Amino acid sequence: MDIDDIPFDLQETTSPAAGTVMPDKFRKLYESLDNPDNSDDLILKYIQCIFTIWEAATQKNNFTVQKYAIYIYTNWVYILERLSSDAIDFQQILKFFLRELGSLNISLLELESKKQNPLLSTLNYGILLNKIFSDDVKFENLDMYFQFLFNNLYQAARLERYNVVDQFIERCINSNFDPLNFGAYSHLYNLLDKKLKENSIDNNQALLKKVPELGFYKIRYLKNFKEYEEWVTSFENYLENEIFTKIETDDEIYNLINNQKKLALKSLKYNLLQIVVLKVLTFSLFKSTDTNIRHAFNFNQPEDSSAIQGNKEIMPTTLSEILNYVDYSYNIEHDLFSYWEGHHGVEFYLHKLFIYIFYRYNPKKHYYDEDPARLTKAFCSDVLLNDPARVDGLIHKIQRLESTFKYLLTNGTEKISLFDSEERVVKTKKLFGDVIGSAKEVIQQAEINTNIKEERKTWFLQNVIQEYDKYNFLLKLFKLYGTDKKEAEKKDEYFGINELMDRSAFLENWHIPFVGLIESFGKTIAERENRLGITALYETIKDENSESIDMEKAIAKIIRNINDNNIIVGKNIYFHSLFIGDDKFVEATSETVLIKNCHVGFYNEIPIFNFYDNIFRDKSFLVIDKRDICGVVESTVNNPDLITLDSFSTNFSDYLEDAGKFSELIDNPNSWLVDELGEEKEVIRNYLKKFVWIRILKGSDFIVSGEKRGMSYNIQ
Repeated sequence: MDIDDIPFDLQETTSPAAGTVMPDKFRKLYESLDNPDNSDDLILKYIQCIFTIWEAATQKNNFTVQKYAIYIYTNWVYILERLSSDAIDFQQILKFFLRELGSLNISLLELESKKQNPLLSTLNYGILLNKIFSDDVKFENLDMYFQFLFNNLYQAARLERYNVVDQFIERCINSNFDPLNFGAYSHLYNLLDKKLKENSIDNNQALLKKVPELGFYKIRYLKNFKEYEEWVTSFENYLENEIFTKIETDDEIYNLINNQKKLALKSLKYNLLQIVVLKVLTFSLFKSTDTNIRHAFNFNQPEDSSAIQGNKEIMPTTLSEILNYVDYSYNIEHDLFSYWEGHHGVEFYLHKLFIYIFYRYNPKKHYYDEDPARLTKAFCSDVLLNDPARVDGLIHKIQRLESTFKYLLTNGTEKISLFDSEERVVKTKKLFGDVIGSAKEVIQQAEINTNIKEERKTWFLQNVIQEYDKYNFLLKLFKLYGTDKKEAEKKDEYFGINELMDRSAFLENWHIPFVGLIESFGKTIAERENRLGITALYETIKDENSESIDMEKAIAKIIRNINDNNIIVGKNIYFHSLFIGDDKFVEATSETVLIKNCHVGFYNEIPIFNFYDNIFRDKSFLVIDKRDICGVVESTVNNPDLITLDSFSTNFSDYLEDAGKFSELIDNPNSWLVDELGEEKEVIRNYLKKFVWIRILKGSDFIVSGEKRGMSYNIQ
């Protein structure tokens, strides 16, 4: 009987854990150790004793005693798995025993003899696989078991005992770990459908839509414990809130629900097992061997075999499986970082593994021929929920694989060792193209079929105006000192934003958000208005009152001689440094500031303002008589398509929702549209479907007196 198949029965009287077969000399060894002071030391003493027995047996190649030592450890693992107490952290004790089992595993792996100890497969993966896939395993311990499983296999690859990895792969393939029947949800669906009909509930199909979604698509692709727990919560909430309020429940329903949960957990465990395989194979490739990856694909179905084996491959072989793990590749890479050697990167070797998986993919090697384009779209829909950000992330990962594949094909060694079939190389290139193209189609269709919410449009416009309000310094200055209420003549000159923007940036959860666009638009409008205001201030200055000065320090001297009827308006000047140690300069505080982010302070109670012009970076300052600032007149655009928000005329038009508002652009296209597309209206119309038209416009007429009492100083 293979050691992996031995039942670890805790009641078996022949077990060394029962204390019936421990040789007297080892019992004396245990008793000779120092007496422990507490229970933790007692466990350490126990472990030390068994490890000493193991070391002695290993040195003498005594397989029987080694086997007994493993039995003892394993029985403890099974005992601790079943115990629970608020006072004792049995999981930590269990972790301690697993760590010691790992030490025994390393001691066998490090033996110089290449003849494999029959216990190695048990220590390396057998005990853990048996425990992980047992029906009574504690959910909270699973993560720990998988960590120790990978660590044991990693040690085998690190010490170049690649035959152990091969045997692990064989064990996985020959097992019954695969969930197999994902169609079990149909029994629950049929029963619920029957109950709903008995209660004369209409619209059963819509009510039960989530049963296959949760019972099939979701559980097939579970990849971590968080996803599983979220699935359980979603599944229970759906049944509780949408189904059980309409029918009477019974044991038959709850039995099917429990079966569905067991199936989901088994699916999670199998997927985590596949992830362990992927991580181990990635490390094997890093150790410069493709032995394990070839064995993983060839063991169950060798190239020269004419028969089709019924066992499930442990490697992902369906396109949906492959895409699922590619989508999860960043997490796999992150897990491997702590195991990596030196300063080498993980990504290249993980890419190499996934490329080989695509290279070995055969769409005809299934119960039905797979259509890569259709399956890619289905994966994007069922797993990624057509979320553009996630689909775009998948596209990016596949493109990286495609790029690495091209690089590997230029390397003669790689081409000969792994990618030696020109026919498969051609098919792999096409497969990458099909997957990428199909995923892009999903994004394009989502873009066309997704409307931009009205709330999002209004929110965007309002936030641009709020951002503008942080920088509209000259408007605030003219309002602060303006005295003349006389209205100016309407000029019909407007500034602001009048642009076509990619509509996809404004879709919910889109992968290309309008990051920075609000700030950019707000600043742009304010800076244009500030330049109009500065231009008006220059109109209060005679030509002969303009001077150029060589040094910034001369500014302070000029300001000290200004009378209190003036204000100082600087551009790109750091005034604080000019008045260091001068008590007559008082910096503006939150209580005294006149214009936020513009008012610097007071010199002899004369207000000093400064703003930074990011377009014209020249340094200058103006001495302005407050009496010359009359005010500012703001105006909106007379256009029924535009809505007034604060002092702005705004509109956010989406061609796909309101093509009529684009008629002006189509009938009278701007010069740049004609230059890019020509004058054909249908061409322009199709082009505009990708855009939104954003208009945020206003007029600001800055009014000054004609007295020209100011002075200007340009700093060289």
